[in-house]
Amino acid sequence: MVQDGSPERIRAWLTATSARWDAIRPYTTTAFEAAAVDPEIRALLDEWLNEAIGDIEDGLDRADRFSAGTRHFRSVIAITELDHVARHWTPGHWGVEREQMLDVLTESWIGSIGRH
Repeated sequence: MVQDGSPERIRAWLTATSARWDAIRPYTTTAFEAAAVDPEIRALLDEWLNEAIGDIEDGLDRADRFSAGTRHFRSVIAITELDHVARHWTPGHWGVEREQMLDVLTESWIGSIGRH
């Protein structure tokens, strides 16, 4: 998905990923809250997020898209944004329904990691 970087592939991946949010939200929310007070859980959460960030960075490297010096930061932005939205979004929250949320999230990802 990242290596391809097309709006269609990014949207399809975000759509598939968002379909799991309701099922995993209790776990991700609990982990995020526990990480605030438990260093071991914080380390596990950081490891998981860093792995996802690394996956995106690897895709940008393979695509040779954007300057090499910005690829890691772009990956951080994309995953941080996705993590926050995944843990907090519900239909109508923030004034958008699911399709609108996916439209805006896709636009954001295209801007930060996609090909234009």
